[in-house]
Amino acid sequence: ITNAINLIDGLDGLCAGISIIVLFTISMTSLTYGRTDISSLSLLLAGAIAGFLVYNFHPASVFLGDCGALYIGFMISVISLLGFGYKSSTFFTLGAPIVVLMVPIVDTIIAIVRRKVHHKSFSEADRNHLHHNLMFKLELGQTKSVLTLYVVTILFSLCSYLYLYDKIAATVLFIMLMIVFEIFVEATGMIDRKYKPVLTLMNIFIKSEY
Repeated sequence: ITNAINLIDGLDGLCAGISIIVLFTISMTSLTYGRTDISSLSLLLAGAIAGFLVYNFHPASVFLGDCGALYIGFMISVISLLGFGYKSSTFFTLGAPIVVLMVPIVDTIIAIVRRKVHHKSFSEADRNHLHHNLMFKLELGQTKSVLTLYVVTILFSLCSYLYLYDKIAATVLFIMLMIVFEIFVEATGMIDRKYKPVLTLMNIFIKSEY
């Protein structure tokens, strides 16, 4: 989680905004289990980041840097692990944060696979992350790219919170989001231009040149 948060610190307001959404979701989820301590801690950190986001959103005048991004990621990890040893489910302590953080986590996994496929170093930077594809390949620009990833994170957050009340609906929503995610990855060539299993399967039925 810590590395995933740090990896998305590539656009003004992206890391801070997603962290606020994640912390707010953890806070609301923890209240369901009566964990006011985790809820309060999450909201305090979210409020502090919100004050920073005012100056970090595009065009930014201050920046997180590695120290800020790694600290936020570390705190989210710690807050999530605080649930261990108490009367709370495994989903709350592990599953919920992972689902809410699906955007940076998947981006991290794809980056690892992509660099492995192209025989590059694990630590070698590139410009093929989610936000880069939104900015350059879809030409959304910086602000729209950040807002798009906010919306995606909110949808995954909704999926995580909905799971507490309707597991089937939450599972269906999660699968749909992951399918859309996979199509985006293949269409933009985030891993490799030849990696298009779902699009190839769809093409059998749609028969599109694209």
